Amino acid sequence: MGPKYLQIANELRDQITEGMLRSGSTIPTERSLMESYGVSRVTIRSALKELVHDSLLSSKQGSGYVVCPPISLPLSRITSFSEYCHDRGCAPGSQLISKREGTINEIENTHFCKSDDTRVVRVKRIRTGDNEPLLIEHATFLASENFDWPWPDNSLYRAMESKNRIPVRGKQSYKPVLATTSQAKNLKLKIGSPLMLVTRQGYAADSSPVEYSECWFNPDRWDFSHELYR
Repeated sequence: MGPKYLQIANELRDQITEGMLRSGSTIPTERSLMESYGVSRVTIRSALKELVHDSLLSSKQGSGYVVCPPISLPLSRITSFSEYCHDRGCAPGSQLISKREGTINEIENTHFCKSDDTRVVRVKRIRTGDNEPLLIEHATFLASENFDWPWPDNSLYRAMESKNRIPVRGKQSYKPVLATTSQAKNLKLKIGSPLMLVTRQGYAADSSPVEYSECWFNPDRWDFSHELYR
């Protein structure tokens, strides 16, 4: 059965995933939960802390605990992270891990198809929404593109758009993976938590390759969806 706080956390988790507690709604007060489960405030707070850690709840002063709405990631169109957030009333943010120039590697060159001595810029960031980490982004582009830095509003696509080099077509692949120690730390998750690795190859209007990126999404905060036709 496990500790009582984990039992309560799992029950609340099921209510969230099954839609009984809807995204954006405030869950019952600590006192109400104490009475419902017949446990102490410490036990309830431990259960709620578990769900906050898993990004299912957020604590807002004066509002109690709110069910975190997942961000819908449509798979049928190319949109920047900042656009995703703005469309859903979420403030986008960025924490720079590193920005380095180097020689193109074999994996990157399957997309760019350049000579082995081609220089590229690699930018690694934590992308946040309302100051909460939502994904880790590793973006690569050709150094010759010379996108202005710092990027407008921390958006690579805004910088690309200013050069008329924004991706208008792309290929994406999806792979479930487990969080490494550093990924778990950056996303405030437990080591080994499930992540969705999304690899994108972007092409500009002239069909030339302009972007290669790998992003590790916290699936508790994202919905991946697209329309199907026959």
